Amino acid sequence: MTLLPNKLKHLLGRFYDLGEITDYQAIARGQVNTGHIIETKRGRKRSRYFVREYRRGKEIAEIDFEHGLINHLVSKKFEYIGGIIESEAGLTYTILAAGVTGVNRSACFAVFNYLPGEIQYDWTRPDCQIPELRSAAVTLARYHEAVSDWRPASGLGRPGIFDQLPAIEKRLQHFHRLARHTRLDDCLKSGFNLITGSIADTLGGLSFPEYDQMPRLAIHGDYHPGNLIFRNGQVSGLLDFDWAHMDVRCFDVALALFYFCTQWGGNNDGQLDIERMLLFLSTYQGSINAARQRDPLSTIELQFLPYLISAANLCVLDWILSDIYQGNVEAVLYTGYLQHGLNVIRWSKANPDWSHQIPKSAARSYRDWSLHN
Repeated sequence: MTLLPNKLKHLLGRFYDLGEITDYQAIARGQVNTGHIIETKRGRKRSRYFVREYRRGKEIAEIDFEHGLINHLVSKKFEYIGGIIESEAGLTYTILAAGVTGVNRSACFAVFNYLPGEIQYDWTRPDCQIPELRSAAVTLARYHEAVSDWRPASGLGRPGIFDQLPAIEKRLQHFHRLARHTRLDDCLKSGFNLITGSIADTLGGLSFPEYDQMPRLAIHGDYHPGNLIFRNGQVSGLLDFDWAHMDVRCFDVALALFYFCTQWGGNNDGQLDIERMLLFLSTYQGSINAARQRDPLSTIELQFLPYLISAANLCVLDWILSDIYQGNVEAVLYTGYLQHGLNVIRWSKANPDWSHQIPKSAARSYRDWSLHN
């Protein structure tokens, strides 16, 4: 067994009763939180758990939102989720104060049931196979069905994407002022006007009264292939609700389309694969309709969808730049991420008709799907 950190010994020994710890593994993936897998034994029974150590500065209100949402999904028997293990005090998370063995600052932990399966992808270069793409679309539809009647007791959480865009632009201005003469800084400076122009175009496209008529629910907020567990080509688990918040349902779909259907590398880097988009959309639409508890994306949602895909790119660019200029990340790696986001904007500007194709093609694709399923 890899040496169990002292902070986990203290956490699990004092606040949880999970049995004897027989194995431990640190999780290297993830850009925000720290993960740990533990195996325990009680008598002849062996169990596995996932321990999340939340990032520094994570607001307790956001954790309350996330945990309330997860508990609701468990109550709805949403099979893709790992339920929260409460501490002996009946709490869904535990805070260890600075000064505890192995803890040099206050840290928040939560324990979840372990989801078996394989994490096959990252949030970049998500070259999913077609059955996996379809399964991801079905899973997102089922997730939206499960949360459609849930409202948080603690408020809405972080702002929706429309309200985030001005803040994204303000942070972009700040990061631009911090830029010096590295390759990454040069990339930001050369693409600065592209990003600000995209923010202005996206805000303009979303600034209509109809936007407020779209359905809102607790979106996942980070639905990409790296947050899905696959088994035999099908989704078996949905991970990481760190960015879940109340927003228009359509933004969750847009973010998924951006992640699943953007080409990476080579001459086509940044190009949106319309065919894959339509396949994801028609599968999502058909799955929502099949449940007959919620309407598929409406004509209004489909009309706003291209602007929300652009907003998804801007949101990811904001995460990238914030990690670069506010944290310790691999600058060379993140330069590639930044270039990719800029290429998405360049391709969209060079191919303006794509944004008009999506609503009409999506509706037609959904009708074709309905006739054959």
